Amino acid sequence: MPYWVLVGFVKQYIEGLLSTREFEEWIIGHMQDVLDSGDQRAIELAEMTDALLIERQERLFTEEELRPRLASLIRKPFTITGTSSSTTFQQHAFTQTHHLPIRWVPESAAASR
Repeated sequence: MPYWVLVGFVKQYIEGLLSTREFEEWIIGHMQDVLDSGDQRAIELAEMTDALLIERQERLFTEEELRPRLASLIRKPFTITGTSSSTTFQQHAFTQTHHLPIRWVPESAAASR
């Protein structure tokens, strides 16, 4: 499962579109898909999200405190690197934005990163 799909579900919960129970069930039900994806960012986000859910269940903080803690996980900047035809690109953005600016980088420059 790609990172951005997981971020989308976290955002839905943060925005109140999913109940805590629905969110927990979705995370638990898709954890293996995330792990199998090999997407390191998605795996890290899923593991951190799972840890927060466990801490909340253990009453280490309230349900109201869960949303801002999850929001802090997805506000970190990230870089996506990929290849489209013969052009390599990198995308820099904050995950809380709805549109993501793209900066094209020559393959030789991207290979040196």
